[in-house]
Amino acid sequence: MKARFFSIVLIIAVVTTVFCSCNTEKPTVDDHTEKESTTDNGNIGTNVDYNDIYKDIKADFISLFDNTDKEFDGAIGVSEIINQRGKNESLDVIGYAVKDLSGDNIPEFIVGVIDEDSKGSEILALYTVKNEKPAFVFESMTRSAYFLMNDGNLFYQGSAGAMYSIFGSYALTEKAELVCNDYWFTYEKDKTSYEIGYYHNTTGEFDKAVSEELNVTEDEFFNKQSALIAEKTTIKLTPFAIVVEKEAKVTADYSEKISDYAEYITYTVDESEYSTKVLFMAEGTVTDFSFLSLSIKDVDENGKATFDTESLYKLDKLTEEKPLEVTLTFYGDSPAYGISYKDAQGVTKNYTVTISGEDGSVILSEF
Repeated sequence: MKARFFSIVLIIAVVTTVFCSCNTEKPTVDDHTEKESTTDNGNIGTNVDYNDIYKDIKADFISLFDNTDKEFDGAIGVSEIINQRGKNESLDVIGYAVKDLSGDNIPEFIVGVIDEDSKGSEILALYTVKNEKPAFVFESMTRSAYFLMNDGNLFYQGSAGAMYSIFGSYALTEKAELVCNDYWFTYEKDKTSYEIGYYHNTTGEFDKAVSEELNVTEDEFFNKQSALIAEKTTIKLTPFAIVVEKEAKVTADYSEKISDYAEYITYTVDESEYSTKVLFMAEGTVTDFSFLSLSIKDVDENGKATFDTESLYKLDKLTEEKPLEVTLTFYGDSPAYGISYKDAQGVTKNYTVTISGEDGSVILSEF
């Protein structure tokens, strides 16, 4: 009887163990099957080509180099630099990266200013991805700029005029939202006085009413700014010059810059008592270059001249690495010399070579 009882108990125990094991064992997952994961901001976290998602945003910035009037979120700071420094230089000093800054495993699209080490601290524009589409976060512009910091935060520096300095620290949340940590600014204490007050808040508002007035000296106040600046860091950026062809053109200046080049070509028109040396430098590579002798053919009612031209010296191409130095004499105010070349699109460009009556600089004027 006892043996039968123990047999029944043993069977029940085995069945119970097997039943429990079947219900608690985790299902196996095929190693070749990738599960989709969703982040807090609604993004799909795997199997996403972020370069493809950002391709239209990247194309928008590429288009700015030829048309700074184009308007979209994030364009202002980039357009300002292109207008100030020109297309070719801007292609080298503005870059981009696809990198996670917010810590949500969703890489942001970053446009920034490149320093001499091909890295950048100032962020001109930042985008994230929400619902598998690009979403604008913030941008920098003149007197309002954001910089990367070592701790993952952003240093902000701005100005509302000569009297109004602004700086602060912002966090980029895991949802890629910009949140103010600290916001410091100067403001006159009252409307009847030019005495400067120093203020702080954590809302990011340029408003004394929501800010604390600080009992600090000017040095103590701006030491806070210096401490934040010291925390700036950089990330690697790819210059837009990698993906955008530079405008092929020629510039001219006196030959003081000749020492910048290991090689150069020389040509002499004349060596009179008043002769000078002019250096013709290519940005990109131009073809069918000619140094010209000009004589005025006609002048229209608007004062625009047309010229008879004679090629004095020719080059199949003029490159950035090897400029042309021409020794010549400028006689009078009328253009006596010019240049001609084909740009990257094969379009022929013609310019007169003259001297400015204001500062004596060399001027190229298209005709």
